[in-house]
Amino acid sequence: MTSVPTSVPTSVPLPVDGVVLALDAGGSTTRALVLDPAGRPLARAGSGPGNPSAVGVETALGSLRDAVAQALAEAGATGGDVRSTVLATAGSDRLVPVERLVDHLGLTPGAPFRRVSDLLAMFHSATDDDTGAALVAGTGSVAARVRDGALERVVGGNGWLLGDAGAGFWMGREVARAVTSDLDGTGPATALTPAVLAEFGLTDDRRPREGRAYVLGELVDLVYGAEPVRLARLAPACFTVAAAGDPVAAAVVTAAQEELAALVRAVAGPGPLVVGGGVWRRGAEGPLAPALRDALAGRDVLPADDGLLGAASLALRALGLPTGPLRALRAVPTP
Repeated sequence: MTSVPTSVPTSVPLPVDGVVLALDAGGSTTRALVLDPAGRPLARAGSGPGNPSAVGVETALGSLRDAVAQALAEAGATGGDVRSTVLATAGSDRLVPVERLVDHLGLTPGAPFRRVSDLLAMFHSATDDDTGAALVAGTGSVAARVRDGALERVVGGNGWLLGDAGAGFWMGREVARAVTSDLDGTGPATALTPAVLAEFGLTDDRRPREGRAYVLGELVDLVYGAEPVRLARLAPACFTVAAAGDPVAAAVVTAAQEELAALVRAVAGPGPLVVGGGVWRRGAEGPLAPALRDALAGRDVLPADDGLLGAASLALRALGLPTGPLRALRAVPTP
């Protein structure tokens, strides 16, 4: 199989004028940032999901087009003014060739266009270093060692069925199993049960139906009838219930952090550790499990919201432009 290129080379030297475009296409949100050649933000825009692996090619392309069109319009620019573009995204880069992306977004053929891993972009969002590590713990989990500005080793990130241990889906599945055991009478009672039933809009009706609690059958049907990754919606409730002292929820949080600790250890090395994702942020609000605390000991841990600023940094670098103005934006949460 012929490999699809992940970048389009520059055909002729481009003048340093116009604008620079950064894109972060996630499973739920697509963000666009337009900058001038000095690295100063001119406009931001957002749209729907832009990861083709998660939502399909046409939906992802539509979200990218909408975000780019809005950001360029607000900046008073057009696709022909874009001198460098970097798109940060997860999933396979074989689904949409770069040439199709350039054409679909109305950009100038021949201008630098690079597609990078969202993990690499997140790393560059938090630091100017070119060596270090990154960990994302959101719906899924993945970690990487970065060397010379590129991904050297990636661990995790194998999806809800084969991996993503310690992340939102993994926690949601453990929560659902604990509640099922509570309702079935085979596991300890837990405050997760009313929280999960409320999340699914179910009444705690434990009257027997064919030998088991009626609500248990309803819960099982709902869980199996939905997309598996939707179990990640139960992770926030697990943190809340654990903080209130429920031992079952606390055990799930501890086990999740032990899994994340294994990812951190797998990419250990010099340089900062950039961390992000909703599960990471919620976990860091409370006491860390000993395994994760030990894995982080002595590390320079830097938070990042997403890969948008990293994509901007890489887009500026492609033209040999300074990235200094982006440093002031790192303390400002992405809208």
